[in-house]
Amino acid sequence: MVQHFSKKSVFLIEILYLLVNFHHELFSMIQYMITFSLPDTFPQEFIEQIPEQRFVIDKMLKEGKLFSYTLTLDRSRLWCIANADSEMEVVSLIHQFPLIDYMNYEIEELMFHNQSAIQVPAFSLN
Repeated sequence: MVQHFSKKSVFLIEILYLLVNFHHELFSMIQYMITFSLPDTFPQEFIEQIPEQRFVIDKMLKEGKLFSYTLTLDRSRLWCIANADSEMEVVSLIHQFPLIDYMNYEIEELMFHNQSAIQVPAFSLN
């Protein structure tokens, strides 16, 4: 007996397949924490490159290359959690940052990185 699927069913199966493969690829990689030291004072060239830095970081977050990007209140240190196959891949990734020439960094492989899921409050009709 030959079973026929609708175009919608085939499309949903393909999407599910892609999501499963993406999940496997994303979570089979190693996580790294990168600690950056920033300069005490920011030169004008540094300040002018901040919008481009934010653009690159946002893109990497959307692509799953970075999980987080955190700056201290005094703007002296940054932390990133990156997803990569090797430390060399992390180095390659962070050297795409427009501000990398102004930063010193240290890379550490993580055993794990726990992060809470975003919770959406329950909707109440009352």
